[in-house]
Amino acid sequence: MTNVCKYCDEEFDSRNAVFRHLRSNKKCFGLATESSRDNTVGNNSSILKLEKRKVAVQFGYHVLNKDNTTGGNEVAAEVIRTSFFKALRALYPSSPVEEEEGESTFTLASAARLRHPSLMQETTCSALSDVAGINYKGGPKDIDGSSLVQQMQHIVQKDNGELLCVKVLNVESLMVSTKFHAEKSCSQRSYQYMIQMKRLDDSQETQEWVRQKLDAESGHQIQKCGTPISIVKFKKALKLVESCEVTKASSSVVSSAGRFGKLWQKERKPFHNFCDPSLGLGGMASSSNEHVCRSVDKARLCGFIIDDENKDEAFTVIEFRGDGFAAQQIRRMVASAIAIANGWLPLEYFDVATRSDTTIETPIAPSGLLYLSSVRYHFVDLVKGSVLFEMNDGNKHVDDWLASLQIRLLRAREETSEEENTWLKELKGISSPRIRLELEQIVLNDTLLKKEQILGKNDEKSMERPVEEDSIFSAAP
Repeated sequence: MTNVCKYCDEEFDSRNAVFRHLRSNKKCFGLATESSRDNTVGNNSSILKLEKRKVAVQFGYHVLNKDNTTGGNEVAAEVIRTSFFKALRALYPSSPVEEEEGESTFTLASAARLRHPSLMQETTCSALSDVAGINYKGGPKDIDGSSLVQQMQHIVQKDNGELLCVKVLNVESLMVSTKFHAEKSCSQRSYQYMIQMKRLDDSQETQEWVRQKLDAESGHQIQKCGTPISIVKFKKALKLVESCEVTKASSSVVSSAGRFGKLWQKERKPFHNFCDPSLGLGGMASSSNEHVCRSVDKARLCGFIIDDENKDEAFTVIEFRGDGFAAQQIRRMVASAIAIANGWLPLEYFDVATRSDTTIETPIAPSGLLYLSSVRYHFVDLVKGSVLFEMNDGNKHVDDWLASLQIRLLRAREETSEEENTWLKELKGISSPRIRLELEQIVLNDTLLKKEQILGKNDEKSMERPVEEDSIFSAAP
């Protein structure tokens, strides 16, 4: 179907161009106005002045091509934008829709378009729940979110390519007055990473404990034995990376000013050592760059998985919540926590690695098992009076997508299982010993510096004494 003005037969490149022509051409505007008065279908009169609309779309994606250079989140977002307008026009053909123009008309929670480039999400990272904000004009005032989601998913199924798989989860209309920007309005981002239990403990007892725990959670049986020491150590290692509350720390600690509620009290630490090394070439990974100073609100073990298709292998799922994460920061924190839990690195490693005056190597965990789990909009929720995408009957389809995504990630990692085994051996036998030598050198430098400071103070005192004695003797007759 061509985009032609029915009053002057002039052709245009898009429907949006037709609407702009109708509003700017005096002759066609008059004919359209007269036509809309005589037309009994009320929706046709909106062709001249389309009302502004705003929606938030919740969606997930699985990045299939690990060698892609374009971020999987950006590719998935474009699929969502295209499918949204196609679905809206298909469901409501009598209501004209016009895409707004400008940078803020289509926004993405996981993007780094307005944030610093060092906070860009890794290109291989998948998502359980990402969010896009779409501003547009026209269409019905009240849309059927459920039907729109189904229509969008039907369109997405056709558009999914070899790069990734996209899942549409929810669509929610927002008030136009709501200052919702998917990227800027996001107050907390959460990522999850799946780890093989044998990376922490390869004993049969621990594997059996995980199975009993999952059975206990499903109500099949009561778990009798206590938590294995290896899991307790790993939980403690994760706690080491969390930001402390400023009220419980010294006055020199930097807070997270401007964040919602008590989140402003979370300490901001320099994670320059946990950034992608390539960022250091432009100074973006420097400790002096405020954008690599991040707040880690929570680092926790949040669940377990049994891979039924791979010898009932047990996996643990860990979650990191914060105000945003630098590229590779999550995977480097994961690898460091594994090394600490196994005793390959000391407990004080995180404290040293997040010092602004320290440069030290950080290990990195394999890609492919990391995904964006959720994004929060605390200030928007406060205005709405409810959590964005909160459903009265629950979000079962989101839970189903989580199970599907985790299975997809586990099947994809089978191709790189040998690489993971090599990585663990290198972490234990090469990376960790090398990092320990760096830590010893840092401790030695700190000791020497303290001695120099003490000697400097003693020299100042020794210089002060003769001056005082000379002044006494010179005053004598």
